Amino acid sequence: MEPVGTGVGPGEHAPSTRLLQTWMVAVGDVVRAVNAAEPLDVLLSRIAEQACRLIGFDFCAVMLPDPSGEWLVTRGWHGLTAHYVQELNSDRTLLVHPNGIDADTLVARSFREARTLMVSDVNRDERYGMTRQRAAAAGFGALLAAPLPSPPAPVGVIVAYSRASREFAPSEVELIELLAQHSTLALETAQLRSAQQRTIAELESKRTVLEWAETQHRRLMQLVLDDAGLQGLAESLAEALQASITIEDAEDTVLAAAPVSGAVPAPSAAARRRRPVRAALEALRERYEVVSVPPMTTGATHAWVAPVVIGGQFVGRLWGTGLPAAPGPATRRVIERFALVVAVELLKRRSLLDTENRLSGDLVSALLRTDPTRVAQGTTERAKALGYDLTQEQALGIVTAVGGLGDTTRLADAVRAGLGSAPRPLVGSYEGALVVVTPAEPDPLAVLTQVHDRVVALSGASGVTAVLGPPVGTRGFGIAFSVASAGAALRRDAGGHGVLDLRDLGLAAYLLSTGTLTELRSFVETLLRPLEEHDERRGSELCHTVRTWLALGCSVPAAAKALTVHPNTVAYRMGRIEHLLRRDLRATGTRMELQLALTVRDVQRATHGPIAMDQPGKSPRTTGGST
Repeated sequence: MEPVGTGVGPGEHAPSTRLLQTWMVAVGDVVRAVNAAEPLDVLLSRIAEQACRLIGFDFCAVMLPDPSGEWLVTRGWHGLTAHYVQELNSDRTLLVHPNGIDADTLVARSFREARTLMVSDVNRDERYGMTRQRAAAAGFGALLAAPLPSPPAPVGVIVAYSRASREFAPSEVELIELLAQHSTLALETAQLRSAQQRTIAELESKRTVLEWAETQHRRLMQLVLDDAGLQGLAESLAEALQASITIEDAEDTVLAAAPVSGAVPAPSAAARRRRPVRAALEALRERYEVVSVPPMTTGATHAWVAPVVIGGQFVGRLWGTGLPAAPGPATRRVIERFALVVAVELLKRRSLLDTENRLSGDLVSALLRTDPTRVAQGTTERAKALGYDLTQEQALGIVTAVGGLGDTTRLADAVRAGLGSAPRPLVGSYEGALVVVTPAEPDPLAVLTQVHDRVVALSGASGVTAVLGPPVGTRGFGIAFSVASAGAALRRDAGGHGVLDLRDLGLAAYLLSTGTLTELRSFVETLLRPLEEHDERRGSELCHTVRTWLALGCSVPAAAKALTVHPNTVAYRMGRIEHLLRRDLRATGTRMELQLALTVRDVQRATHGPIAMDQPGKSPRTTGGST
């Protein structure tokens, strides 16, 4: 067949100049298509078009193997109908390894054997059954197929068709093979360009992701500088990752969680004891890196957990929950940087807390060493800097234990860190006791009870006793400390412990603060023991009677009414009391001594109700401990 535009009959050679010109035009067209980065199908169709123009075929196609390598797919063509090509591809006609000659095609064999093949008359050739079936539909009588050479195996095949049955001249075979070689180069170049573009796109995508990660990191650092706190950091990361974020310390205490509503909580304590959460936490401790937590049940969401480390010490965790998939590399980078920012925030909080604790302890010592009726202006200003107003009425309590509390300075820091009131009470160490200073309103006893319970949990000491002293007022912190210390000592002396309230002692508070414990105990035993022994032997109520009589202004009728007995009974009991004590109950001194003795005994044997000098027949209030 004659090349297009040669003006020469079939089988004759075109002038070399004319042929070279035509060839260069064809190759140049293909090269321009490659350089223009045209889609592969368009490029291969242009090659097919040039084969028809250059060699003079009626139509042409370029076929490539599908990803599985099982059949050939027409990717570019010229002269064939779109319907025929679609049918050829959808029916998977061109099997590379067919079962028998009836299903074989010239194209598949050329690709399979990596050599050029031709058929001069399709209708008479018995070797390619499927080719004969397709010839009538496509309207061709002869075809020539040349593989696209590329070691170790062809990358495709170019097929030239002729409507009429005919022989292909050696020059035509040579030209189609040469075009196949150029097609291979064009195909490889196009594939390299496509791979390059994919690489550029991937790098661009990674750059975008890295820029996003850097933006999130700068945003987090700005939040730290702006003192957004852990809650602000958690909310920022939750928004950035579209996940639920939980920040907790090494003891599993939640420090912050976001979003505020609708968050997926971190795994429960029970879930952490089971796989896969348990395995993730073990890996976290071993490697100090972000660990993915796969769903525990079908349809559940993914999670991750990351360590917070300060100076090589594990101090907390970050949980990300409610995720559709495990975090990718970029997300992991954001998480790791966020963990660093959280570590900075925790370190800042630890430093502030250490400073606050030290100043709190120093302030407590200053209050107990100053003038009992006047707080220095400098001390008041130092307290104000800690957010504490000493101009309001204050209450002072102490916590002690049998055998001591150990390192009270460190214990004071730990106790204060666990108190959630705002502002936190002043907590410090003084003379082996833990001292708590808190506003007198709303309820200092509740604060002291919280401190007592925390000391019990942290120290492991036995016989922990907490005593709330009388209101500070103009009496000074030193007097309140002395009263509370005396009450604690008397309480321990009687084998009791728990929380004791001495706010309502009145005048007895001064007596407790000025007397030594040995003298108080001796005084109480000397004065009250005869009455207590008589009550124990006879089952009488002399102690209860004298307590009620004193509380009701030393009135026999009032005491009889309160005790629900006849006044003569009270008068008889009072005579018996005078006989046992060998003292005149009409003497003011005797009455004051009895009141003090009964108050001390109340402190020693406190059960419920506040200890007071003006409440008939009641005993002091305590919480916890033995009586």
